[in-house]
Amino acid sequence: MKVFGRFSACLVGLGVWASASPALAWVETHVVSDDVRVELERTGLATIDHAVTMQIKGGPLRSFDLALADADVSPLDGTVVSAQTEGLLGLPIPLGVTPRPGGGLRVTVESPRGVSRGLFLFHVRYKKSLLAQGGVKKDGAMLRATWTGPVWPEGLDNAKCTFVLPAAPTEPRAPGIGAKDDPNEDGDESEAGIFVSQVRRSPDRDEVELMRPHVARGEAVRWSVRLDPRALGEVNDPRLRPPPPAPKPEIIPAEKRAAYASGAGLLLIGFSLLGLCKARQVGQHTRGVAEPRPLVPLGTPLRALLAGPSLVGGIALQLGQDDPMWGTLLVLFAMTLVWYLQPTVHRSPRGPGRWLPLADDEAFARPARPKDAWLDGRTPIGFLLFALLLAGSAGLAYAASHVSAYDAYLIVFDSAVFFPLFGTGGLRDLPGHPLSGPGPALGTIARKLRSRRGCRAIAWARLPEGSDRFDELRLLCAPKIPLRGFVGIEVGLVGTQGIGGLIHLPELLVRAVDATPCHEALLRLLPGSRWMRGRRADERVTSLRPRLPTVAMTAALVTRLIEHVRDTSPPRAQLPRPDGRRQVAPAAAPKSAKVGNAVVRSVGSADRTSKAGTVASPFQAMRLA
Repeated sequence: MKVFGRFSACLVGLGVWASASPALAWVETHVVSDDVRVELERTGLATIDHAVTMQIKGGPLRSFDLALADADVSPLDGTVVSAQTEGLLGLPIPLGVTPRPGGGLRVTVESPRGVSRGLFLFHVRYKKSLLAQGGVKKDGAMLRATWTGPVWPEGLDNAKCTFVLPAAPTEPRAPGIGAKDDPNEDGDESEAGIFVSQVRRSPDRDEVELMRPHVARGEAVRWSVRLDPRALGEVNDPRLRPPPPAPKPEIIPAEKRAAYASGAGLLLIGFSLLGLCKARQVGQHTRGVAEPRPLVPLGTPLRALLAGPSLVGGIALQLGQDDPMWGTLLVLFAMTLVWYLQPTVHRSPRGPGRWLPLADDEAFARPARPKDAWLDGRTPIGFLLFALLLAGSAGLAYAASHVSAYDAYLIVFDSAVFFPLFGTGGLRDLPGHPLSGPGPALGTIARKLRSRRGCRAIAWARLPEGSDRFDELRLLCAPKIPLRGFVGIEVGLVGTQGIGGLIHLPELLVRAVDATPCHEALLRLLPGSRWMRGRRADERVTSLRPRLPTVAMTAALVTRLIEHVRDTSPPRAQLPRPDGRRQVAPAAAPKSAKVGNAVVRSVGSADRTSKAGTVASPFQAMRLA
């Protein structure tokens, strides 16, 4: 009976054991030490070997993580061996080392049984470049190589790291060593005393052994060493090169200093004198005609005194400072001191006057050459002087380019001060002479009209009452045989301010007597025109302008108008009268036609200036001419 009970209990226990799921084994690990060896090559690539001594309880241990802060590592190989039998009978077990996505390495024991219950030594090797993430930096006259160790959850006692460096003339140093003795070294003195160091030198390599007495939980130790830059001779990174020696201050010889001072003085006085001469010329040309307007509203003496020092000071700042901005602003200020805007022309209402014919020699004469205008770039002498100054600046820039391209650029830029000096405040900004201003252009139109058959053209000038000088010039045009009621076609030039100065635009005034065949023909010819009262009560006048303000188009427009106001009727027949006398038959009305290239606009009552004593009709002026 007892045998049967024991047999039944065995069967029940065997069934329970067979039906039970496999239990999970527990593993307890404790890192005893981590001895790291960092072998640095001349290319900046480091081979890192961890010798981790680990106490394992329970088990088996199949893998663990090496928590590194680096993600760009290249795993090599690894082995694990029992620490009690290392070098005797223990056989190493290979390890699989793979990088983790978030950083660090996963160390796997490539054995089905793993490792358990005992003290084991793990060798884990991998490579990384210390130059990739700033692991090598300049530290004064030396380089600092830094590597960050792994994090151990329970902390660590007596952590050790050995840097193996290529041989160099200067001995490598531990962190904090030499910072007090060498003023050129900027090592961190706070690291002194934390590490225990030892340096061993050999002909082909140097070793610096660092030891940390204690590493706290979760702390990643930054191991660093200072080495000679010549130890990394194959690294061409300019950031790791030693700083170049400070250049010695250049001592300028006394002769050169005197030459520079003389050139600066001549430039200062010369530009100030040019600014003063420019102001006087502008004031002389605008006297009684317009009001000059300098860009900087200061008095002439003050602007002349500031122009030269501003230019010389700006050039000195451009040459003496690394940033030429302030010098350039000062040069631009010197340019504004000699810059002139378009003047304000004095305009006053005209009084009564009379129109008189003039001879061609007097009306169409060329204007006299202006005097004291050698700072006006639109005059012959001013343009020549401006071209010579620019040529001199170009030659000076070419000579300076052989020494310094920067100085050549500065000369080209600073020569822009001549443009406002010669390009603003010119004579073309002022109204021209009443006769010699529009005279040459009107003379050209007159010659073109006279060359055409059936056209007459004379100079027609206005003389104000109480004055001996004409104030306006026009060209009076008429056909040889006009229609009844024709008064005249006057061509004048109206002054208008433009970008390049004062320009003259042609304008035509067509005059006819109201309710006459000529007036009716012009109404049919110009249906959109607006007629105003002229010099007399029965006179009507309208204004036309060519589409383009050219001499050829103006002459063509006058020719077309003359053709349409010409009397083309056949000779008048002598009709018998009741008293036996003959009478002249009325002339036929002219045919209507269109005038091309004409713009019609109205005119005001500005021409209502006729007084007693004026020429009654333009034809009287033509007969007098």
